[in-house]
Amino acid sequence: MDWPDLSSSQTDRIFIDMLSFNATAGRDCWGRTRPQPLSLTIEVEANLQKAAHNDDLTDSINYGGLAKQLLALCDDQQFESMLHLAQRAAELVVTQPGAIGQAKVELRAQKGLLQDAGLGLQVRRGKEGKSTQEWTWLIDGWRVPVLIGMNPPERQNKQILIIDLKLLMRTAGTKTEDEVSIPELMQHLSVWVDTTSFLTLERFTRDLIHEAMHHHSSIAFANAKVSKPCAVAGARFTAIQMQLGRKQGDD
Repeated sequence: MDWPDLSSSQTDRIFIDMLSFNATAGRDCWGRTRPQPLSLTIEVEANLQKAAHNDDLTDSINYGGLAKQLLALCDDQQFESMLHLAQRAAELVVTQPGAIGQAKVELRAQKGLLQDAGLGLQVRRGKEGKSTQEWTWLIDGWRVPVLIGMNPPERQNKQILIIDLKLLMRTAGTKTEDEVSIPELMQHLSVWVDTTSFLTLERFTRDLIHEAMHHHSSIAFANAKVSKPCAVAGARFTAIQMQLGRKQGDD
């Protein structure tokens, strides 16, 4: 069998998953500015064909060295915000010898939210080094009680839904991260959920996205996955996933 020539491929990637450290990155979930446990996951485009052909790591990105550089940058250091830390890390990653395209950095904060949910922030940076006015907030596993369902017992008792949100933030270059505060947004959505009721996951998911986008004008795009445990006999959960852009979200 003749294998295709992959020597010009630019789709190879190197990953570093959940590099853990402590740093100050703005306020924690209690509103305190102090070190908190954080982690970075890195994805960077590279051409790994020469390293594979020669079986030689010197022809690749030195991911062990990169991890040490990231820890030197972040561990026990102070940053204005999670966004600032993630952008600094992305700048470091994309300038590594061997990096040829885009770098994606995902920063996770174990104590970022008071709600029962995980908090992450994702930034991308191109090799040209241009700064970006876009970033994505990741809210995972948010468990909320909701009055939802069509059967009579479901109309009497709230049920737990599990929500995953991805919020693409876009600014004109004049707003700051503080103007799109995720803890503030989560508090707003918690109050909104507590005063609503729905028959279907479809309507709840759509209205949740609408409410988030109406609350913060810098949310350009939102993706929500909402799971309902034990909704169908024999299944662990059923789920709805929906995404809307700014024009759709404003309808």
